Amino acid sequence: MKKTMKLVSLILAMLMLVACAAACGGGGGDDKAEKKILNLYLGADCDTLNAHITASSEPGTPASYCSAYLYRAYPNDTSAGEARGYHYIGDLAKELPELVSTDKVMVKSYAPKKDADGNTIAGEFEFTEAEKDVQTWKIVLRDGIKWNNGDPITAEEIVWGWEMLAKPELVNAMGSFLYGSVDILNAKNYHIGAMQWSDVGIKAEGNTITIKVVGIKEAKNICANFENRALTPVKKSIYEQGISEGTSVWGTTLDNWMGCGPYVFSNWVEDSVQTYVKNPDHWLADLYHYDEVHVNIVKDMNTRVQMFESGKLTTLTPDATVIDKYLDDPRLQVSGSVYVDHVDINCKNTDNPLSLIEENYYRKALYHAFDRATYAKDIFGKMEPAGYYVNGQAGLLSADGRVYRETEYGKAVVDKIASWSDPVADPSKTGYNPALARDYMKKAFQAANMNWDDASKQEIKYVVGGSDTAWQNLFAVIEEKWEKEIFVNEAGNSKIDLVFISQGSLSSTNMKIQFGDNGWDLSPNSWGRGNSRIDVFDCFYYYTEQYSGRPNNYLNKEFDAQYVVCQNVLTTGNYEQLLKETQKLEEIYLDCVIHVPIYQTVSYDLFTENLILPTDKYIPSFGWGTSFGDLDMSK
Repeated sequence: MKKTMKLVSLILAMLMLVACAAACGGGGGDDKAEKKILNLYLGADCDTLNAHITASSEPGTPASYCSAYLYRAYPNDTSAGEARGYHYIGDLAKELPELVSTDKVMVKSYAPKKDADGNTIAGEFEFTEAEKDVQTWKIVLRDGIKWNNGDPITAEEIVWGWEMLAKPELVNAMGSFLYGSVDILNAKNYHIGAMQWSDVGIKAEGNTITIKVVGIKEAKNICANFENRALTPVKKSIYEQGISEGTSVWGTTLDNWMGCGPYVFSNWVEDSVQTYVKNPDHWLADLYHYDEVHVNIVKDMNTRVQMFESGKLTTLTPDATVIDKYLDDPRLQVSGSVYVDHVDINCKNTDNPLSLIEENYYRKALYHAFDRATYAKDIFGKMEPAGYYVNGQAGLLSADGRVYRETEYGKAVVDKIASWSDPVADPSKTGYNPALARDYMKKAFQAANMNWDDASKQEIKYVVGGSDTAWQNLFAVIEEKWEKEIFVNEAGNSKIDLVFISQGSLSSTNMKIQFGDNGWDLSPNSWGRGNSRIDVFDCFYYYTEQYSGRPNNYLNKEFDAQYVVCQNVLTTGNYEQLLKETQKLEEIYLDCVIHVPIYQTVSYDLFTENLILPTDKYIPSFGWGTSFGDLDMSK
């Protein structure tokens, strides 16, 4: 289906004329060949442009190019003597946030009330109250910021969008991102339905937005919180359509969406290509150099390679199936990341009694059944095996500057994992132990009142996205290993039946949503939390009760409570104590097996020779800055 934005207004006509004039340079020739076109790709198309309702990462691409943030990260100018890194610049905001005051305030923290059995009582809450430091920050908007149709963007409309994001009745998957990195006064209380929006520490007056934040933060923390696709502005006149029925029409098509970014989202051919055309009238236009950005939807890695080698893609991230071809290629760039890819475990499948037991035996069995060292190298393409979950960059940008994994606390967790590992089967000591896995699975069968000694099998559904080639390849390996060697009883009978499920172009996340709790048991996932480079424990945020859009359905009270401990220690500024508490949190994570970590992602990136990047080295928490790059048309 072709989705085409009906921009018959003068603005788009002007944009196309300007782009054409720039490309032609006043002379003849092939216009298309003269344009500077950045060719990117996604493995799957956007299921929506409404960044409030989906946790999928794909809408982040059109949001970055075609919408606007309060602030954007921008690379330092090393040629002018600045240190390699990045800083924040105003986008919708005129200048960096200004700290107005810090006051002692009695702050209430609400939580849903629960009955004697631990079940949530709808509409009832309990709270604690404590005196805390509350900062007031002032954000002044630029003059003349506008939507693509020329309508002014106001502070009131921006704030209204945030109200809708966290509105409890809308149950938006990204609602908690309003206060995810900085604790905005009463924002969470509003999000869970315990307070009104008027109680939240966000106010709009004229061209100024005032934010009240609990705890001591720096301007960069405020900027980082608001550089998020979920916090980009929404056009009120469009967004409010359908809200009375509980679902906004915002972002369902280009006709029901509007941008305000340095590029105009001009054309959308579903499952084929998204086209962005530069907006020369944008307030940051001088920082963007491509005439157009084409985002191709390419699911197959071999097709991506062919397109890259023929110049139809500007960038390529090779996977395990092709990485060996490029290891000595001078175009290859290698960098770390905040991603530890993992396998989610369903704990609510009534067709699988093992998933319902209170004990952690089933989850522990799965944790010890993955040969991480082999898979990370041979299936996922030169990744680093990881039995832990706090990533290798956590703490890198903290005030203290110590990376958690390199401290005594992070190393203690690695030592514990090593003690669980089979010294012969897993010399890398990343938690693989076939005998231990079998013992835990036997205990799980017994706890579920299932017969371990007979020839019966329990079906376990392995659900994987249509474009996740490596995870699909992993299935064949673990099916053979688990059914014939690890999960067998003393009589040699396999006790599990591992079933492969994949459906077209659907991602693992969307399949889990579509199939429901009884439609899956195991599913691979990759979630990274950039803020963990500052707040080391924050990589666990997505798996707590605080995050309504969490990708798995397993919750643990002890884990949630320890996460809150880390949040409270963070406000004291005691980094040493925060490292200690993060160690405790990670140990609870491992004991409960919140999910199964497999490998620490290593980023391999290829760029065409004519792409001029704004930095010569990868910048943690920023990347390569491709959007700010340029193309040398002489190459």
